Amino acid sequence: MKINTLRKSGFTLVEIMIVVAIIGLLAAIAIPNFVRARTASQTNACIANLKQIEGAKANWALENKKTSADTPATTDLYGANLHRAHSGVPWWWNLHH
Repeated sequence: MKINTLRKSGFTLVEIMIVVAIIGLLAAIAIPNFVRARTASQTNACIANLKQIEGAKANWALENKKTSADTPATTDLYGANLHRAHSGVPWWWNLHH
């Protein structure tokens, strides 16, 4: 006598629902941590940028014999030829012509 053992391969609906629920739970735990880490990294990047600006300002003050409390003027940053920066020609064009 032959026994008919037909077993379908695959997952049941309950098993798939359990896996989806576990993935949803893990995502609910992980997403706030990622948001917090992103905010912290943006804060650290901002602090690093401010330190770079402060260092550049200190360099400017040292090179121009100013105090660190002085603020650079626009002509200090771009030079006397500010109009050339916005004239539409590359900065190096005026060096050769």
